[in-house]
Amino acid sequence: VRCADVRAHTNRPVEEGGFSVFNGQPAVVPLICATSIPHQEVREIILCSDGLVPFEQTRDPQTLARWVFDAYDRGGLSGVLARTREGEQRKQRQSHVRYAEATAIVVCP
Repeated sequence: VRCADVRAHTNRPVEEGGFSVFNGQPAVVPLICATSIPHQEVREIILCSDGLVPFEQTRDPQTLARWVFDAYDRGGLSGVLARTREGEQRKQRQSHVRYAEATAIVVCP
């Protein structure tokens, strides 16, 4: 994939091959989904980059949330990353990336 092709699809998720990136472009603003949850129902908020979880887990928000919090409950953010890295190691022969970049923070209200 050429850089020009990637740039052309950035912040255009409705196009085939399109996706959203929080990179400061004004085009991302209408793509932001916001909600309100009573603070009594919030245990932790995990903010992370896409490299913290396997791509296969990102297709369904409920499945993603269960996968992340299951791993988090077992070992914190280190546990989530360890679970992701285990899967990456199994796929190393099929991927051009050894390990995806991963960034995360947990907010406890």
